[in-house]
Amino acid sequence: MLESILRKDIIGLGESMTNTFLAWRKMLPYTVPVYVMKEMEEKYFPNYAGAVTSGSGGGYVMVASEYAIEGELKIKVRF
Repeated sequence: MLESILRKDIIGLGESMTNTFLAWRKMLPYTVPVYVMKEMEEKYFPNYAGAVTSGSGGGYVMVASEYAIEGELKIKVRF
């Protein structure tokens, strides 16, 4: 993930985010409710380069996107 951030590689970052979410679900399946997984699969994974939830169980969703998202709160990474 760090290499993708440093290269400004949105696809690599997104894949890392999604893989982190899926690994979390596999290691601790009861932390990702079925309704959260369904929403991620329907709304986020197909529409963005990648996504992960806060705490990998809900709360808010962080997505990797080059485009503005309605209702977004931007995260700026300084290095």
